[in-house]
Amino acid sequence: MKWTFSAVLSVLLLIMGCDNLADNTPENNNNDGDQTYVGDTTEAGDTSDAGVWDGVADTEFSTNTDAAAILAAIYALEADSGDYESAVPDSAKDTTVPAVSDAASIVLDDGHSTVTPNDSVGITIDDTNNIITITAEGTYALSGSLSDGQVIVDVDKNVNLILNGVNITSSKGAPLALFGKKKKIISLAEGTQNTLTDAAAYTSFYKDDEPNGALFSKKALTINGSGSLTVNGNYNNGISCKDNLKILGGTITVSAKNNALKGNDSVVIKGGDINITSDADGIKSDADDEGAGYVYISGDAKLSIRSAEDGIQAYRAVHILEDAVVNIRSGGGTTSKTTGYDGDTSCKGIKSDLDLLIEDGTFNLDCLDDAIHSNNGVLISGGTFSIKTDDDAIHGDSLAVINGGNISITKSYEGLEAAKVVVNGGTINMTASDDGINAADGTSTTPMQRPGPGGGPGWQPGQGGMAANTNCAITINGGNITVNAGGDGIDSNGNVWISGGFIVVHGPTSSGDGALDSDGTFFIDGGVLLAAGSAGMAQKPSTTSTQYSLAFTFSGRKNVGTQVVVKDSKGETMADYTGAKQFQSLIISSPDLVNGGVYSVYIGNALSKTFTVSSKVTSVSL
Repeated sequence: MKWTFSAVLSVLLLIMGCDNLADNTPENNNNDGDQTYVGDTTEAGDTSDAGVWDGVADTEFSTNTDAAAILAAIYALEADSGDYESAVPDSAKDTTVPAVSDAASIVLDDGHSTVTPNDSVGITIDDTNNIITITAEGTYALSGSLSDGQVIVDVDKNVNLILNGVNITSSKGAPLALFGKKKKIISLAEGTQNTLTDAAAYTSFYKDDEPNGALFSKKALTINGSGSLTVNGNYNNGISCKDNLKILGGTITVSAKNNALKGNDSVVIKGGDINITSDADGIKSDADDEGAGYVYISGDAKLSIRSAEDGIQAYRAVHILEDAVVNIRSGGGTTSKTTGYDGDTSCKGIKSDLDLLIEDGTFNLDCLDDAIHSNNGVLISGGTFSIKTDDDAIHGDSLAVINGGNISITKSYEGLEAAKVVVNGGTINMTASDDGINAADGTSTTPMQRPGPGGGPGWQPGQGGMAANTNCAITINGGNITVNAGGDGIDSNGNVWISGGFIVVHGPTSSGDGALDSDGTFFIDGGVLLAAGSAGMAQKPSTTSTQYSLAFTFSGRKNVGTQVVVKDSKGETMADYTGAKQFQSLIISSPDLVNGGVYSVYIGNALSKTFTVSSKVTSVSL
């Protein structure tokens, strides 16, 4: 799928709140049954009264510069993403696996390699050094073994090699090297096992300093078929391509001292079962030329990657879609930091220097560093994710957008971080030792005093304790979100805008953090928010919000499992929160709260207080 203007436009429409993006009824929210919301949710995603998403602020939002900046940042995700796919389209030759009977047969044997038919041109056999050189266009089937030899293809036209049960080891260089101006194709014959093993140190290079991998191609390389291929890269890369590397099928196992799969211009994987172990990156494309530097994974591809550094790394974009299955353990996983990790080596799961787009797939990521990371923007539209990391689970330096998917983050330092974070849909359950959702751009501002009375519990205003950073914002238009954070639950160095979704925050127990923390406006005009945490730095939504909120403060900390229920004057339950940890403050915001409404709060089954909503944020002490 090419990332086109129309695709970007659809994202913009979602961000602008043109639709109610989440179904927040109790039967459809996925928060383990502990937090429920009962009542009319038709207003949860309605932003018609907010007036900010058309890029022109209403009078009461005259200080808001986030909307236009967010839209511009998302629009920038278009970049050149997707151009690589049109640059390397599948051809009939890419997808066709020739019959062995239609190929010239080369049988490898130490000192006795043979060719059939024996009058085949363009094949030179050096039995003394066990080097077979192919210099003519055609289709060739390789079988047999060389205990110390090489097969070299040097043709300026297309060549198709069928690996039909071959085992080549070289003590001098690469066992299989492909040169020439045109694309080469390797077909893995059905039912065969093929193995390539190179030397730990190269003493022989065919041209200049090449090859640099056990399977090397100077120009584009496509691998297809249903057979098996094992590549042991003892010197540098496993499979190394200076152009576009494409894998369409086969069972491929690669180990490498450096990168396992390296396609300078692109790595395109549309099928196959690929198992990778690398001492550097698992899959890498790092060319910075226009239209280059992409990793594209689709179809029914299955990847299992154990990498000492990044699992998947690209310069321009990583794009994953359809039914791909991606399992990555990078940097040894979350338990390896005690082995002396210095923090300087990049050990991320999936990384792009520019943009990272995930439309679908199944992901199991166990990473020492960020699990999903872009130096620019991340956009996730679907997929199922299981993430463990010692750093951020999902990070974009500039932007992180979640449009859908089922995201489970069981361990992280911060769950979701970018200068601008936008959530439009999906189910997100995250555990973070620090902030759950964080909008920060790496800059700092001068702190202002935020004391509670006598240094104790006290609600902070909607304006937080730092000067607001206009480059930063959190925007939630939909989705089912559960945050369990050791630091701030939702933390923005700029503004927070909530217009939809079902959001539950199990915030910090420490008095130095809060369930909500915004250095600018914390504006709510839709959705349901249940946010519990400590009281020392607790923050309320801004009073300029169009939706009403309740701010409860408890005389002492409530224990894990304490249930707080709010009922309306008819006795109907409108909000139900059960603490996942100790808490002393609780924010409840709902489209069903109305000015002048009478409500009762129960702690467990006992009525604690009846009160009347009298302002956009009504404080209740219990």
